[in-house]
Amino acid sequence: MERVARAIEAHYKTMRLSSEFIAAVRENLESAVADKVKAQQLLRKQLENQLRQLAVKEENLLDLAADGELPTARIKVKLHEIGRDRAKLAAQLDAVELDLSGGLAYINAHLELLADPQELYRRASDEMRRQLNQAFFNRIYVVNDEVSATS
Repeated sequence: MERVARAIEAHYKTMRLSSEFIAAVRENLESAVADKVKAQQLLRKQLENQLRQLAVKEENLLDLAADGELPTARIKVKLHEIGRDRAKLAAQLDAVELDLSGGLAYINAHLELLADPQELYRRASDEMRRQLNQAFFNRIYVVNDEVSATS
């Protein structure tokens, strides 16, 4: 079994990702993250505008209540609806993620690891090796202590 493991480890040396591929992936990731940040910024502005509109509606209702122009029960119902909508918008606003640099750094670190698959495989635990093999291959054929084919 050790001979098979050594053959597979040696085969990983032939699997280098090209620097062009890594650069293209990084460029696409940075572009995707920039697009996501812009979308999140727009969402934040939209939610903040909706919260301001709710505040205006609330003020208008309170003014109507002070003037006595609407029944109190109806005003209470409307104020309750505004409060519910405000809570929902606030929860959505809290969920807006503007800083995605952590995720980008995480993916870039993994790209660095994949730049040298043999070293990654060499340092990996048995479980990680199994996962790497499953990620890269459906089958590995080892003949005479060498990987003869993969699929």
